[in-house]
Amino acid sequence: MCYKKLLAQTSITLFLLTGFSSAKPNYNQIVYRVSTALQNTHYSGERFDLEKSQECFDEYFKLLDPRKVYFLESDYQEFAKKYRDQLNISVKKKKGADIALAIHQRFIERQQNRVAFIEKTLKETTYTFDSNQTILLSRKDASRAANEEEWNQLWSKQIEDQVLDEVIRRERIAQMASKQGKENPIESTKTPKEVVSLRFSRISKAYNERTTDDIIDLFLTALSLTYDPHTDYFSETEMARFQRNISGSLIGIGALLSAEEDGSTKIEGIVKGGPADKQGDLSLNDKVVAVAPNGDGKFEDIMFMPISKVVDLITGTANTKVTLKVESSNPIGQTKLVTIVRKKIEMKDKKAKGEIILKKLGDKVQKIGWINIPSFYVDFQQEGSGVSYDVEKILERMVQEKIDALVLDVRSNGGGSLDEVRRMMGFFIDRGPVVQVKDYLNRVDSKYTSHRKALYTGPLVVVQNKFSASASEILAGAIQDYQRGLIVGGESSFGKGTVQQLVEVARLMPIFSDKTGSGFLKPTIQKYYRVTGNSTQRK
Repeated sequence: MCYKKLLAQTSITLFLLTGFSSAKPNYNQIVYRVSTALQNTHYSGERFDLEKSQECFDEYFKLLDPRKVYFLESDYQEFAKKYRDQLNISVKKKKGADIALAIHQRFIERQQNRVAFIEKTLKETTYTFDSNQTILLSRKDASRAANEEEWNQLWSKQIEDQVLDEVIRRERIAQMASKQGKENPIESTKTPKEVVSLRFSRISKAYNERTTDDIIDLFLTALSLTYDPHTDYFSETEMARFQRNISGSLIGIGALLSAEEDGSTKIEGIVKGGPADKQGDLSLNDKVVAVAPNGDGKFEDIMFMPISKVVDLITGTANTKVTLKVESSNPIGQTKLVTIVRKKIEMKDKKAKGEIILKKLGDKVQKIGWINIPSFYVDFQQEGSGVSYDVEKILERMVQEKIDALVLDVRSNGGGSLDEVRRMMGFFIDRGPVVQVKDYLNRVDSKYTSHRKALYTGPLVVVQNKFSASASEILAGAIQDYQRGLIVGGESSFGKGTVQQLVEVARLMPIFSDKTGSGFLKPTIQKYYRVTGNSTQRK
């Protein structure tokens, strides 16, 4: 999995500009503009030179084939000879996207070859699992197959391993059912071979449905990662997903979705009071097989489609209709069409929550306030909406309840808005600096709390772990530097000490050029330091 789905966001500045549109984006122009922007805006000031060219080429291969099971070594060498040392020059000549697409086309050819091999192998092989064969669980340091014979051996082992995993999973379920005196729930379902075949079909469909946007997104992600792990590129689709995640809300139907082995998308949960709940025709365990995103009967087949893309189809603009083609769970197999009007859904599991825990110590009952902060979210479309405002309401209520101590839980909090943590720190200290940021010219700017007077002055504890990153570390570091409370939990946090800024690539393109599909760049523009001047990086 690439860094962009895991690492925290720290500081967000979003620029909006409407460009000229046409049917097809100029991808070569977009790649060139992103490469130029990286050189001009990144903290390091590094050029897109020979070394960066080689790193970008290798990173792109890694993102396409992270386990080194699709490309042959000859594929890598063939493209490396043509492009690895000249990629920076090709990008400057506005040919970068052409190279990315050519390499991806070879990947698709190899992947389709493997689909045929998988089906043939599953059909012709009887598995007894009585050999002493071994398989690498991690292929991070493995080599690509040198020839087709080696390639087939590698995949034969991969397929057998998948079938064995499914056999073992079924045996465990059967044993558990037997111990509980219940019927085996999967006795009459598909065979292990059929399950493995469907699994690879889902993967294959996802690869083959990649759009040009998706491919260029991968290539620009590779280019961005050569500058640092937190620098990134977002296509316009990914930008919409990012905004949904950081705002803590989305426009949708209020249903939790999961991918099924048969290629369908199952309804795992329904938000109480949400659009799907109020409409009433959707039930738990129903399977969605097609979506008409405009509610007009023009359905898109979503079988084996990645969940992220299914969500993109179902979410949209408030008060618009979406129609789902659903295979009912009760009665099983009956098909129904469900039309739902999209509404704003608050993702409450991603919002700050508070509770008061009563703890008896001796003859006295202590009131311990506990506030869980899953991320430093903010809604750019709605002023006064963000995690600090939610925490402020919770904290004011706890102060009224006269709590004896407070715990802030930022475990696995990947960060978010720098302004939100700056504002939140003001709840616990009087006016003062929270964090220092330094740009590439070594200019230092101190960010201060927005409150003049602390809201809570009692005992304070911050709970963190190794996944607490970015804004979480700024909060914990400031609490520690002011000796305002105790930091407990893991031995170390994530260690991210950089600040990113979102820039719309359309702003960087020529005035009268086509700006369609240009996306957003998120370069590292600053490093941040604690009040004491220490860094959280690698600590």
